[in-house]
Amino acid sequence: MNDELHHLSNFYDDFNNETLAAQLLLLRNLFTASASTPSTVTDISQALNSNEGVRILLPEVVRLVKLSLVVPATSSSAERSFSALQRLKTDIRSTVGQPRLNHMIFLHCHKDRIGQLDLRPVAQEFVSANDKRSQFFGNYHL
Repeated sequence: MNDELHHLSNFYDDFNNETLAAQLLLLRNLFTASASTPSTVTDISQALNSNEGVRILLPEVVRLVKLSLVVPATSSSAERSFSALQRLKTDIRSTVGQPRLNHMIFLHCHKDRIGQLDLRPVAQEFVSANDKRSQFFGNYHL
């Protein structure tokens, strides 16, 4: 564990190694005493959130847990989003406004969830928005 703490202190210079090591040891002893062993960072986070006294007692551990929950493991999802944005924002679509572009990239990034949506209420709202659409599309039913 000392190698991990050394690596952590090299990367994030505002952690105190000795304090963090002592608090991690105390956290391990607290979990051993409670007979519940955490298996994920989320388990540790829930245990820290359930007891304010432990949060006050272990501030370095709380900062470490917050950091591990916020920092993504990889940046691949952000890179995929930018690649998708590059494909969507072509020369042909260079005049697309920012709100529409945001909606297009959102739909592209969440296309697996979009397939589960019920589009009938959306289509009905679109058709009934004005008389011209109602005349053109008629009474819309899927």
